[in-house]
Amino acid sequence: MSTPMATNGLVVVRVRDQVNRTLAGHDGREYTSPPHERADALALVALLLGRTPESDDDGTEQNSWSCPLAGGQRTITLDPAPGQPATTSGNEPVIRPPRPALAGSAAAAAPHPAGQPVRRGVGP
Repeated sequence: MSTPMATNGLVVVRVRDQVNRTLAGHDGREYTSPPHERADALALVALLLGRTPESDDDGTEQNSWSCPLAGGQRTITLDPAPGQPATTSGNEPVIRPPRPALAGSAAAAAPHPAGQPVRRGVGP
């Protein structure tokens, strides 16, 4: 059986940090990466998890992960890039609507000028 990410198309990495508002002063952050090849997206997932993402017990590729972080939890998912079809059985396309950005989130922030470092919801 083919999973949504078993296609040869590009994928985006979606990251959501949910944290305790009292501890962090905010409810969390959300980030969506630009489109990547799956191998490059998995390298980003490994960096965000702090470990190598593993396959499910039955050997199928995982498309979501979570890990604890101070005061909350990080959830990471891989989704087809906009305009890329996803399939569940190899035949029927699955259309996913874009996820809305949270008010004040990194995903809602304006893009940075080219060549400038991008810091979104990480560090002080």
